[in-house]
Amino acid sequence: AVKEAFMHAWEAYESKAFGFDELHPLSATGQDVMGLGITLVDSLDTMLLMDLHDSPAFARAKEWVRTEFNATPDMDISVFESSI
Repeated sequence: AVKEAFMHAWEAYESKAFGFDELHPLSATGQDVMGLGITLVDSLDTMLLMDLHDSPAFARAKEWVRTEFNATPDMDISVFESSI
């Protein structure tokens, strides 16, 4: 049930806000706060822990990090929540 709930949330994020930091559920739009795809990046370890490493969703997220992730944003940011 937990894996299905995660995938339900992930599919909404992927279809409406893939690569953005946040998904706004009421407007179904994505928004960048830090410009790091923080939801996507933060979800990778969750996918690994849920044994989704062979899933198409994980492959798409991993490819986005490989090709689009900007590790040097033009502002000071806090990534505390992503590193704990």
